Amino acid sequence: MQTFLSRRRDSKPASRRRRAALSIETILILAAIAVPILIFILKVGWPKIQKYFNESTDTLIEESYNTQGGTR
Repeated sequence: MQTFLSRRRDSKPASRRRRAALSIETILILAAIAVPILIFILKVGWPKIQKYFNESTDTLIEESYNTQGGTR
């Protein structure tokens, strides 16, 4: 016959396993949502970001040459 304490000890790992399973399921659901969003951002957004960055750096370089009185 099991005592109250021994039953209580046996029930803790089961609740921990349930919590761990819930955590893993939550992580997998979030990953399933996040991965397509990241792929979309990289495919569509990154070229626009790169173009904007390149144009900004080119403008900055040209303005720095103009303020120094030099030519490119």
